[in-house]
Amino acid sequence: MEIEKETEAGKQKPLENLEEIQAKEFLSISEACALLGISRQTLHRAIKRGVIQTTKLGRRLIIKRASIDKLFE
Repeated sequence: MEIEKETEAGKQKPLENLEEIQAKEFLSISEACALLGISRQTLHRAIKRGVIQTTKLGRRLIIKRASIDKLFE
């Protein structure tokens, strides 16, 4: 029983639907992964290579939606 409670507490909140993510100007790593349909590891590799630009806000990486849109132009 305690294991189930710990598992429930450790789960992340579900992502908003895709339409809400598409409407945002700035995205978190999780939102960008959902939008692009890629894993976190793949997204981090793209960031490291400079394919996707990010901004650090405190300890979080924020991705400008325009940076993702440029990939498909």
